[in-house]
Amino acid sequence: LYIFPINHPVRQIALQITSHEYFDTAVMLLILMNCIQLACYRPSITPDSKEEQVLNALDVVFTVLFGVEALIKVVAMGLVMHEGAYLRIPATALDG
Repeated sequence: LYIFPINHPVRQIALQITSHEYFDTAVMLLILMNCIQLACYRPSITPDSKEEQVLNALDVVFTVLFGVEALIKVVAMGLVMHEGAYLRIPATALDG
């Protein structure tokens, strides 16, 4: 993105977060919880039920959390212009 050079404090914080030993584990747990939440959807849920409201709220929560994860990784790794950038790694390119 050419916003933060490698030595910029914001990028350094993003690098520290993404390289933390629990970061990938936390992301995998989020993915697991999201899969469980998605499995709870079924056609018989009435549109205005409390269950539908909770599932919809969880959709928003997971979307925001995955968006923040992607943003932190883009700031830490760069988007596309250099080797090792977010969109140049197949696993993260699937996220983008």
